[in-house]
Amino acid sequence: MNFIMHGGVDICEMAYGAARVFSSKQVKEIQAELQKVDLKKVAQMWKPYDEGFPFLMGFHEVHHEDLEYVFIHLRGLKLFFEHAVANFPNHSLITYMS
Repeated sequence: MNFIMHGGVDICEMAYGAARVFSSKQVKEIQAELQKVDLKKVAQMWKPYDEGFPFLMGFHEVHHEDLEYVFIHLRGLKLFFEHAVANFPNHSLITYMS
């Protein structure tokens, strides 16, 4: 899932790192991988109090109830790519954080 910050090709520097461009082929590959993400498995793996649980940007302290916040954005990401591939199959994608 780190593709947003580290995938694609850097095209210019922005406020929080480089803007990145993904080809239409890469967009399709990302969509295919996102479709494999099983929300039930994510929920089973959600153990925020276990040692080694990853640090999540935007959270000061991660709790069990934060899983729904993650699900909202994960579902949105999956739907975005599904829509992009279905409706704009030959378009590229540019991402950046500002």
